[in-house]
This record gives sequence, structure tokens and C-alpha cells, in this order.
Amino acid sequence: MKILAIHSDYINFEPTKKAFKGAEDVELKKEESKDCLVVFTAVEKSDESDLKGIVDKLVDEINKVSVQVKAKNVVLYPYAHLSKDLSNPDFAVEVLKLAEKKLSKDYEVKRAPFGWYKKFEIKCKGHPLSELSREFNAEVSNPKGEKARKEGSEFSKFYLISQKGVVESISKNNWNDAKFWKSKDERVGMLKHLVRNELVGNTPKDSPKHVGIMRKLELYDYVDESDVGNLRAYPNGALIFDLLKDYVLYNCALKLGCVKVYNPFMFDMEDKLIKELAGDFHEKDYRVVTDKKEFTLRYASDPLNFPMLKNLNITYKQMPFGIYEEAPSFRMEKRGECVGLKRLRTFNMLDVHLFTKTEEESTDKIKELCYNFSDMLKGVIGDKWVLAWEVVDEYWKKYENYFKEISEKMNCPTFVKVMPKMSHYYAFKNEYQAIGLDGSNVQVSTLQLDVKDGKRFGINYVDADGLKQPCFITHTAPIGSLERCMYLVLENTVYQENKGKCPMLPLWLSPEQARIIPVSDEFLNDSIKLSESLESNNIRVGVDDRSLSLSRKIFDAKSKWVPYIIVIGEKEKKSKKYSVTIREESLSEKDKKEEMSEKAFLSHINSRVKGLPFRPMYSNKFMSKRLVFVSWSTEKK
Repeated sequence: MKILAIHSDYINFEPTKKAFKGAEDVELKKEESKDCLVVFTAVEKSDESDLKGIVDKLVDEINKVSVQVKAKNVVLYPYAHLSKDLSNPDFAVEVLKLAEKKLSKDYEVKRAPFGWYKKFEIKCKGHPLSELSREFNAEVSNPKGEKARKEGSEFSKFYLISQKGVVESISKNNWNDAKFWKSKDERVGMLKHLVRNELVGNTPKDSPKHVGIMRKLELYDYVDESDVGNLRAYPNGALIFDLLKDYVLYNCALKLGCVKVYNPFMFDMEDKLIKELAGDFHEKDYRVVTDKKEFTLRYASDPLNFPMLKNLNITYKQMPFGIYEEAPSFRMEKRGECVGLKRLRTFNMLDVHLFTKTEEESTDKIKELCYNFSDMLKGVIGDKWVLAWEVVDEYWKKYENYFKEISEKMNCPTFVKVMPKMSHYYAFKNEYQAIGLDGSNVQVSTLQLDVKDGKRFGINYVDADGLKQPCFITHTAPIGSLERCMYLVLENTVYQENKGKCPMLPLWLSPEQARIIPVSDEFLNDSIKLSESLESNNIRVGVDDRSLSLSRKIFDAKSKWVPYIIVIGEKEKKSKKYSVTIREESLSEKDKKEEMSEKAFLSHINSRVKGLPFRPMYSNKFMSKRLVFVSWSTEKK
């Protein structure tokens, strides 16, 4: 298919005469659209092999251009002059009708009649993006990327691995009869949910709960002035993202000996190496134009890290090594799928790539990573996840005991999908999967053993004999994207609430870990002194110095899920012992309070955040001076 997209101040058109006998029956009247994207289209013979695919691709391309030029109105205009190899007219009409129907969900759409001579008048806006041409085929329904199921890669065998390393074979037809499911373990139930989703399919039944929470806690929010799928982080959200970055940097990347880099946000898809590399991913291009040259915003760190490494002189003495990048990434997800933190067009990947000399060295590192990721996830979402592997058959036969050992040591139930032969760049990959409240499984961490790209892209090292050898590469995202990770953290709080507990963020991620509330202004100085002492011991502390009632201050602290509330009055000032409300141990109908000295409180809280990253608050500690980004709610939580 070929299209010419013109961003226009207006277009008006009017059918005058049928171009052939089978033209559409239409009313002879003048149509007009203002401030619109006019898409001249020519459906070609080669498109006829995949109706759905070419419609999806046409809609996808129109979405990309519309987002770039911020068009809300679309005009589909059949224009046979763009091609000499036109499809059957009936097929072309069907393509345009289906595209019109899909686009109408997000745009005001007009479709010029097919098979008519028409007179038209159009006024092009004249900016650098106002005239764009595209030529494409039905690659959306036949993706070439990592997510595609290529020939030979359809899964042919399925296995379950218990926490004790016992393997059970299942199939698409008998999976529900597995002995494995007799266990009452909560994580086994989660794995059953995952297997059902993978083998049968799942339609999410509930809307995401985290969207209201992310606004209530002033973490993240939609931005009307930006593109859909681009969220704003308020100070609380920015703090959490930075803590998560620190977590992965210090607990994973630096421990593995990685060096940290920053790459540009965009790359030239015409570069031979990048074009070949990007072709192996089912990315959704997010494009920008600078000086009339079009660039693609990166979907991960690989496209710019690999060309850099190809030009380095690496020796066996420097192996193994790793590259770590906090990589803002971009994918043109469908407008209707961009909801909250779960799926975005702009997100932050924490990417680690490990480069090793041998397959054995790689598998040793992967085992180390698996245990590392398990420990990290427990500090973020607890045990609300299970493990899944995709494995090429020859590697399953070779490494079955290896996979069993990992499941057993992590005490994690596991699902394995085996493909007959390798048609991707990886021999096996795993995914740490969580189950959202809507019933869908969500990938958090992942890693892949890449046995092809070292040779393919010339990423080599010089061995002890002076010979060049291709590197083995492990691609990994220790906690996935920051946004997806936070989606699961917030959804996890609803599980807590459903069990009658007070929902809360993990203590080390809570933007404000303790709030000190003076009974009256008389005790404000005592509150400030205590806050300063706690701050010197790496605790994020707020002081409620506002002229509000005590009950209102306590209610406000609870509504913002502050983990510890300390009230200071005459009794506390004299005794130096404080009544501390402990949210983690409270129930929704009853607070857990404990009397503690300052020393006891420090010991209590530090034992729970030991070894975890710390940053000071990004908001003013005095409540009277804080900016309010989301209006205070009277809803009690």
C-alpha cells in the first residue's frame, strides 16, 4: 500500500462522475473537513493476501502521523494515481471501510467515495511534517520481531516445575488436570492463572485500580498537554522512580561489574546495523523529524549500545563485562490501550546487557541473575509473581536440571514452553510474571540468552590465542520498566485492602515514612527537633504544622498512607516516649499503636529498610509549605 498524508487547514471534495461501473453508490454532495489529516491511499495487489494485516498497518501508520501533527480529524481519500499495481476494487473498498471503522474510535473520520471522479480543494499547512509519504505491507499481522511466532517457534511442549524441582508435562487440552494444581500454595494458584492465560487466553474483567491510587497519593498523572501514554511524575513519584533506579544500580548492575552509560533517545533507522537489529523486534515506531530528517525514538538501549561495542577492542582479560543504562524508551502503543502505568508510549527501561566468552559462563551468570531478581522483587512486590521460561527444545534437553535447580532454590513454581527449533536470537528466556487484579498476567523482570547477535553484529573479543571470538549476550531488565513495576506495586496494595489490611507502599519506597503531628503549636519545636534527629538517621519525616484539628491531621496522614504517625503532646514531651501508629500492622477498622522511645523507633524502622536505597524527601517536610498537586479527597482510606 502507498499513502500520501497531508496535514491540511481544510479539504472539500465532491463526486462528479463514476470512474467505473462498480463504483460505490453515494449521494452527490459536497463534503468538507477542517484542520485535518488527509490520507490519499492506493491499495495494491500485494495487499490482498492479508486483509486484517493491511488494515491494521494502515491504521497504525495514520495513528503515528496523527500523533506527530496532533490531528483529531482524518479524511480517507482513495487515490489510484499513487500506484500502477492496484488491488481488486472490492478489496480496496473493504480495506478503507474497515480502516474508517477502526479510526472512528479515536478520530472524526470522513471517507471520500471510491470509484468516482471528484473535484477537490485542499490547503496544506506547510510545516515540515505536513507532507509525508509511506509505503508498506501487512507486517503488523505478520510481525518480524521478537514477539512474533516465527516458523518453527510455535510451542510444542509444555511443562510445570514445582518448588521442589518436580517436572510435570501438560498439554493445551489437559493442562487443567495436572496433579500440580492439588497444592493449596498461593503461588501455585498464581501459576495456574498464568498457564490458563497462556494456553486458553484471558479477557480482563475489571478496570485497573491503580489509576485512582496513583493520583490520590500524588505519584503520577495524565498530562492533557502531551501525547497520550506520556505521564507526569509528581515529586512523590519522582522520588520512587529514583529509588528504584538506585535499587537496580546498586543491587544488580554494579554487583555484576557493569559500567553505566547514557545514549541518545533517537537513532537513524537507515543505519545498516541498527536497521537489522531493530528488525528483530516487534517495536512500534515512535518517530520525530529534525531538519527534515526522520529519526526513530528508541524502544530499548540495544540499537545504540551494539554499534558502540562493535567498535571496541575487547580482550578475554576484560571478560565478562556488562553495560547498564537507565533508558527512557518509546513505543507507539494504541491509544485505547494506554491506561495508567500498565501500558505507555513513553516509559523507563533499566537495561542490563552482559557479555561473556562461553555458553557455560553465560548460564552461570543467568543463574546468579535469577536469584538476584528474586531477592529484588521480594523487596518491591513480595511473592506476588511466578516464573515462566521459553526454551528451544535442544536447550531444554540440555538444561532441564538447570531449570529445575533454579525453581527449587527460588522456591518458585514455574511454567515452561518449549519450541522445536531456534528461530530467534535467543536459546531461552525467562519472564517473572505477576497477575494483575484484572486477571491478566504482567511481565516484570526478564532475561534472554542471546547466542546469535555477537557473531551477527560483530561484537567480538580477542581470545588468549589472538583470535576473534563472538560474545555471548544476556539481555535483561531486572525489574522491567519503572512504570510497569509501579503498576504492580499499586495493584498489590489493593490485595492488602481486600484482606482487611491498611494498604501501603513498601516502607523503603514510601515518599514520607513518618509524620510527626504536634497536638498544638506549643509542641511544634519538640516535633521539629524529633524530625531532625530522625532525618539524621535516614528517615523521611514530615511535620504537620498546619492550623487544623488533631483529628483532621491524623486523618490526612492516614489518607496519604504514611507508614508511621507520631503524635507529640505534654505526655510525650515529658516521657520522651511516643505513641506510634504502625500502618503495616493496623487493620482497616483498628489501628495498631505501640509506645516507643526514639531509640526503639529508630531500631524498629531501620531493621525494615536495612540494605535498601535511601533518598531524602523531594517535598518540603512542613505540611504548610507543600504544594498540592491533586486536590485533597475526603474519601477515607
